[in-house]
Amino acid sequence: MRVKIFLILILVSFNLIAQNAGNTGYSFLKIGTGAGEVAQAEAITSKLISPFSLNYNPALITQANFSSIGFMHNEWIQDLRSEYLVANSSLYGIPIFLSVNSTSIANIEIRTKPGEAQGNFNAQYFFAGLGTGYEIFENLSLGFQIKYLYENIYVDESNGYAFDFGLFKKNLIADLNAGLSLRNFGKVNKLSTTSSELPSEVRFGLSYFGNLSLYKFNFYPSLDLQKFTRSGNLNFLIGLETNYDKLLTFRIGYNSMREINHLSFGVGVSYKSIYVDYAFLPFTNNFGSANLISIYIKL
Repeated sequence: MRVKIFLILILVSFNLIAQNAGNTGYSFLKIGTGAGEVAQAEAITSKLISPFSLNYNPALITQANFSSIGFMHNEWIQDLRSEYLVANSSLYGIPIFLSVNSTSIANIEIRTKPGEAQGNFNAQYFFAGLGTGYEIFENLSLGFQIKYLYENIYVDESNGYAFDFGLFKKNLIADLNAGLSLRNFGKVNKLSTTSSELPSEVRFGLSYFGNLSLYKFNFYPSLDLQKFTRSGNLNFLIGLETNYDKLLTFRIGYNSMREINHLSFGVGVSYKSIYVDYAFLPFTNNFGSANLISIYIKL
């Protein structure tokens, strides 16, 4: 019965997504968090691999039976950089997590006429979020996150708020987890005279955690379906994670949405309670590549 309820919620969520085309503001919210997550094309809605996964589905907090603190540095293309801090713990038996993101684009040229640039400026983006989750039935969890948003471009500023909602079903069927999340639904002020729409999205994901092994390698595949409210396209995110003798982790991902960057790769290593992950994203059309590194410590 609970499996049927979960599947009905998935169908309702996808049907609620608007079919309007157009551009959105606050596009920095589309940038992935966690090197391990990005290396798997962000197919993480049903899979907790680190505290950074909570940004994709807050309901996964019920699967984090540990406290931790983590930091990510992202060297994206076109001089874009992101720093991301996440921490999770338990307060009076209630799991909670905090996330803070700062993203910037440096040295944007000011041009009002042909010729040399008249100067430079930086664009700044920020969000801070607080989330929690609760197991409403056995193996069925609900999660929630509220975020404060801010952006500054030249002399113009905008701010607002957004909400993330998530469901997680452990053992939808044997050795198969499922997740559903609605992200970045909220409202922001105009940037100067221009209205902004948040990059709201809905995701549904499946991940396998059973005994799929070869020699000393264990394999854990995952699949996400992603739909932005302002786009008619349904995107496929495919991730594969494998570890060797529980020492080294290797990851690969495929994202159908990014025309100049379908593939992603990564590696992870752990020592006692310290976990370090790296992700590499090659871009076509001379855009270069992106590099992410994240680290988290179980406390």
